[in-house]
Amino acid sequence: MKYTTFTGNGYTGGAITKKAERTVYCCITVDLHQAHTATSSATELLYTDALLSGAGKYSREQFIDAVNLLGASIGVTTQNSRLRITLRCLEENLSKVLQLFEVMVTHPSFTAPELQRIKIQTKNELIEHTENAKAVAAENFKNSLYATGDRRHTNTPKSLISAVDTVTTAHLQKLHAITRANTWTVTVGGNQAVVDKVCTTVDVCKKGTKTQILKQVHAQKPQVQKVLLQNIPSKQNIEFSIGTSIPLTLHHPEYLPFVFGLNVLGKMGGFTGRLMSTIREKEGLTYGIYARTESVE
Repeated sequence: MKYTTFTGNGYTGGAITKKAERTVYCCITVDLHQAHTATSSATELLYTDALLSGAGKYSREQFIDAVNLLGASIGVTTQNSRLRITLRCLEENLSKVLQLFEVMVTHPSFTAPELQRIKIQTKNELIEHTENAKAVAAENFKNSLYATGDRRHTNTPKSLISAVDTVTTAHLQKLHAITRANTWTVTVGGNQAVVDKVCTTVDVCKKGTKTQILKQVHAQKPQVQKVLLQNIPSKQNIEFSIGTSIPLTLHHPEYLPFVFGLNVLGKMGGFTGRLMSTIREKEGLTYGIYARTESVE
């Protein structure tokens, strides 16, 4: 197994290569953050679905079928204004998957009928999100730490639903232009031939673009001890988040020891942390309790 890094026009990346490896994984991340608004958040929500809803000569159904027939997957997600595109396939199908990816990036359709369908689906998901007590508790906690312009601030489902109605095809096209022009971070797993093919395709996707440096807004609120409560009538369980911001970065000498200790205390997604052992297994007081760091930059 070999670890390498590479750079190109408007992108940087790294690869883990292994001879005769048949499976391929590629992740492309683009930072889209500028000033956080309800409209920008709504546009990002619609954009992730719109990218997969037809490109070039393909309709949405044809594009999805073309990917599925290759036994592959192309996924698009956003979180905190970071766009992530993931490609998974076998090496023998990589060339065709990259062709589909190239068409998706260089000739997205963004048709009016598809935009309308995506809006309806997104609004339904936002209505459903109001019942997700765990997510609501976490979002309210983060919003108490960060002002509205910060990437980590989350708009309420009600404000996002209103913003979704205002998003047009022009909004999607503008965001896509920013996506293509901004710096890409590319991560690849496979053999060396795979890395070469991915870099060639990325070069094509970035051709003709001029790298932009976005003016980002970061707005952390002063720390004030407070208790925020929100009633969700349909839920009988209680979800809560406790924490604060700490002056640590990834390069701080105490960061790694802190994260290690926090994992011992309450490993996220697992049942081996001390918190889980004490509060759930011994006391039977909760279904799940975890601890983690987030947004360390």
